[in-house]
Amino acid sequence: MSKPTNPVTGESCAPVGHCQMSGNNSARRWDMRKEHTSNTPSPIPAREPARSLSPRVRSDHSKAKRRTRWILLGIAVAAIGTVGYLAVGEPLPLPLAGTRSDESAREAFAAGDVAANERILPVEVSAVEWATGLEVADRFLGRVEVARASDLGFELSGKLGRVLVEEGEYVREGQVLARLDTDRLQAREAELEAAVDQAEAARELAETTWDRIRRLVEKRVVAQQDLDDATEQKKRANAGLRQARAQLKAVRVDLAKSKLVAPFDGAIGARYADEGAMLSMGQPVVRVMETGRNEVRVGLPSELARKLEMGMSLPLRSRDGNGGDAPAWQGQGRVERILPMRDGRLQTVDVILAPDAAISQEVRDGDLVEIGISRRIESPGFWLPRASLTESARGLWAVYAAVPSDDARDARRLETRQVEIVEQSGGRVFVRGALQSGDLVVVSGRQLLTPGIHVAPVEAPASELLAGQ
Repeated sequence: MSKPTNPVTGESCAPVGHCQMSGNNSARRWDMRKEHTSNTPSPIPAREPARSLSPRVRSDHSKAKRRTRWILLGIAVAAIGTVGYLAVGEPLPLPLAGTRSDESAREAFAAGDVAANERILPVEVSAVEWATGLEVADRFLGRVEVARASDLGFELSGKLGRVLVEEGEYVREGQVLARLDTDRLQAREAELEAAVDQAEAARELAETTWDRIRRLVEKRVVAQQDLDDATEQKKRANAGLRQARAQLKAVRVDLAKSKLVAPFDGAIGARYADEGAMLSMGQPVVRVMETGRNEVRVGLPSELARKLEMGMSLPLRSRDGNGGDAPAWQGQGRVERILPMRDGRLQTVDVILAPDAAISQEVRDGDLVEIGISRRIESPGFWLPRASLTESARGLWAVYAAVPSDDARDARRLETRQVEIVEQSGGRVFVRGALQSGDLVVVSGRQLLTPGIHVAPVEAPASELLAGQ
């Protein structure tokens, strides 16, 4: 009787009910049953052949797998960033170009500089300087006005006969600008001229009669009563003549007022009516604006207006220049009048300035002008670039100061210093707070910084510090 063999190892086994076999360090039992000792293997059902996928389907599957990997990678990065933000309160700083590599960091640690796992970030800094106060040039917006401007109309009502000027036309003082229809007045003038002639004839007759009767009375030919009647007739004739002349004069005055004349040299700013229009008394027909003499009206706070004096010169400049920062013109304006009342809506005091003669020729009525008024703020502090500020707690502002570090020779450690903004001017701010003259303040790259890290200070270029001035 042949010895049974282990079907896994091929070794012979003792004739027992089972033999022990080992495979991959696992204890297994082999049951020597009749069906296992049979040399005829059990039939294995044939597998159904796998269906082949088309290239397009395989490509879609590959794209779906890649998208899944990218989505999972993005979720992982977002989770790491969130954990870092919650841990330190700010985004984790990223390595900048030019920072120390891992090898240089290990060398710095061996030399006793900083921790080997810390990257030294280069930052631009500027040394702050103490100032006892600052000069601030406040700018206020004013408007150019002509010194004199009049809306002209007739003193009489009637039909507009003719307008002799157009808008924008320059006129001289006394020049006729428009006329009323005077046909009725001219007829009345002729009637009164005849009445005057009649009154003059009546007066001459009365004087001749009076003189004749006076001589007869002297010869005692007629009674005194006749002389008294002649005297009364002479007075009535003189009064009638004066009345006729007065009526003629009134008509001629109306004829003169039927002409609209310029009260001063200037230009026609507007034309309100055309020929044939029926005008009421005083209705505007044209607007005349004086040329060559302009004024600037500006509203100032009352406390600032009180500091101005008559005749004081203030700088003026055009509001809109030639498309750049340079104004189209700039000059001086002299304080001429300070109005005694306050504007009810804006609560400002109007000040009238007389610009230089050269400027007065450059500006037009309605132009906007900037007026500069300097004032000094007695508040010690420091000038800083606006880019150096970072938001702090409770709505305050702070800056990063690079201070010497005990565990670093060539690097500095960042500290947060609270500051208060006193004044802003362009790209700079005047602040006061926990700073001292000579402190190095970070002026750029503050978004990647956190308090306590070590940085390599680099002096900021002067062009960047003065860019906002």
